[in-house]
Amino acid sequence: MKWMLVVLVFGTTPMQTGLVYNSLHECLEAEDKMRAEWDRTEKAMQKEYRQMPTSPNYIAKQATNGTCIPHAERAR
Repeated sequence: MKWMLVVLVFGTTPMQTGLVYNSLHECLEAEDKMRAEWDRTEKAMQKEYRQMPTSPNYIAKQATNGTCIPHAERAR
């Protein structure tokens, strides 16, 4: 079974990434990498712009998650 990484924006709105993996383990690893990159980028932005923890970016970070869902290839 293949697995697709989906991002839940603000915890409710699913957005497809187009990233498909051969195993759930690979998909979950990609989600971890995505989260780490998001955290790194957000931290750099805070340093550069001295944003407060209640900024919209902070709120979006807290409410945006990735998840893996089963994915089936379309029949042609």
